Amino acid sequence: MSGFVRNHNNFDFIRFILASFIILPHSVLLTGNELNTFFVLTKGQLEPGAFLVYLFFVVSGYLVVASYLRLNNTIKYLLFRALRIFPALIVAVFLTVFVIGPIVTTVSMHQYFTSENTYLYLNNIWLHMNYHLTGFDSHSPTIYNTLVNGSIWTLPIEFTCYLMIAVLGALRLLNKYTVLLVGVIGISCSINFSILFHPAPNIFFHPWLWGIARHLFFPLEEFFQIMPYFFFGAYFNLNQENIVYNYKRSVIALIIIAITIITGHGLNTVLPITGTYLLLHLAFNKRIKFQNFGKYGDFSYGIYLYGFLIQQLVIMYFNGKISYTLNYLMSFLIALVMGIVSYHYIEKPCMSLKRLVNKSKKIDTHSETSALPFSY
Repeated sequence: MSGFVRNHNNFDFIRFILASFIILPHSVLLTGNELNTFFVLTKGQLEPGAFLVYLFFVVSGYLVVASYLRLNNTIKYLLFRALRIFPALIVAVFLTVFVIGPIVTTVSMHQYFTSENTYLYLNNIWLHMNYHLTGFDSHSPTIYNTLVNGSIWTLPIEFTCYLMIAVLGALRLLNKYTVLLVGVIGISCSINFSILFHPAPNIFFHPWLWGIARHLFFPLEEFFQIMPYFFFGAYFNLNQENIVYNYKRSVIALIIIAITIITGHGLNTVLPITGTYLLLHLAFNKRIKFQNFGKYGDFSYGIYLYGFLIQQLVIMYFNGKISYTLNYLMSFLIALVMGIVSYHYIEKPCMSLKRLVNKSKKIDTHSETSALPFSY
C-alpha cells in the first residue's frame, strides 16, 4: 500500500484553477449563449463542464485514499471527511434560504416562509439535493432560470465515493487491485448503462437495478460516468511506486486521446486512465512551481459552493441581459471573496477540530484538505 502524497505537488493550484474555470461553462449556459467548440471538437463525447468535474474527482480520489491510509481508522476518516464537506455546505444552505431567498423572492414574505418548498431546500444539508426555492427567478433566458445552485449535484456522488473507500478500508480490501477493479466496473457500467439499467421488463437486471436507480440521491448514470475518475485517482496513489511520470508517457496518453477524438469513439473509456495520468503528471511536475500556492488557504470549495448561485444573482441584477464574459468575470470575483471568507471563518476552524479528535496522532490538516472544490 502507498497512501502518501509526494512533497512537491501542485494540487492546491490545480483545484483552484478547476474551481475557477468551471464557472465559465455555467456562465455560457445560464446566459443562453452557445460555446460548444469543446463539445464539437470531441465529436459529442465530452462537455467542458463535465471534463472539469472529472478532473476534480481524479485529485479527490488520489488525496482521499491517502487520507484514509494515513489515518488507518474508518471512523476518524469519515469524521474528517464530514468536517470538511458539511460545515461550509450547511452555512451556504442556511444563507441561501434565510438571507438570499427572502431578498430576491418574487412572492411575499408570508408566502415565502410558509411555503413547504422553502424548507425543502434545507434537504441539501444531508445531500438530498433540491435546486429550487420559493419565488426564485434569475431571469436567465433559459430553462434554468429557477435553478438556485446547479453545482451542488456532485456532492452526493463525491460523498458516496468517500463511503466506498470507507467500506473497502473497513473490509481490509483497500488496495490497488480492488480500486482498479471498481474503476473498471464503473467504466463498464457507464458504457452499458442503457442496457444494465433499462426499465424495460425484458431486460434481465431490470427489477433490482432499476429500483436502485430510482431511489438514489443522485443520477445513477452520472455516478458511473464520474466515479471511475475518483477510483483511478485512488489507484494511481496506491500504485505510485510503479508509476513514472515523464513527457514521453504523457505524449502517448495524448495520442491515445487524440485517436478517440478523431474516430469519435472511446474517449469516455480511455480518459479516466489517460486523463488521470496527465493531470497527476502536472501535479508532480517539478518544472511547474506552484507547490506553495495554497499557503494562504484553499478557497476552491467555497468558490464551487457559491459560484453558480452568484452567477444566477448577477444575471438577476442585469434582468437576464448580460454577456457570458461579464457574468463570468463578475461572478468569479465575488465567488473568490466568498471562498476566502468560507475558508478562513468556516472551513479552517472546522479542520482545526481534527487535531482535537486525533490527539494521539499528529495530523497535517492542510494535507487533509480536499482535492476538489467539494471534498477535503
